[in-house]
Amino acid sequence: MVNELKTDEQSDICVPAKQLDELILLKKSAQNKLAADLLIDNKLYNAAANRRYYSLFQKAVHILISKGFSSELKKLEDKFGSHVATIKLLKKEVLATRNDKKAMQIFYDIREKRNDCDYKLYFIEEKDVYDLEISQKANKIERILLKYSS
Repeated sequence: MVNELKTDEQSDICVPAKQLDELILLKKSAQNKLAADLLIDNKLYNAAANRRYYSLFQKAVHILISKGFSSELKKLEDKFGSHVATIKLLKKEVLATRNDKKAMQIFYDIREKRNDCDYKLYFIEEKDVYDLEISQKANKIERILLKYSS
């Protein structure tokens, strides 16, 4: 089996395409988490909810790709969309414990709040509300995802 190679434009290092995709997803995830923190510092809680959710989503996609579930993910995306497919596949194929699988409902909750912040007449004005609705839940999901990261 021949792996396609991609060049990381910043460093001119050739790495297998799958590995570079994984690195890019991790980098995006870290940047989105940092962006959420900066937005919180500036009291922009709705935008922070968006970035914090995407930080988790990109980390989840990274885990699926690193564990070889790219083709399964593509198939499910056609049926459910990329976000629901990612959470469903993670729950079904990667998560090992009942508690971790049950906690994926929290991931759906964060996704719903992100949708509310982006598309509905829902507005987070206080950090306490952000912490309760997004931050505490996101931290729990992040701890779970870290257990399954390669």
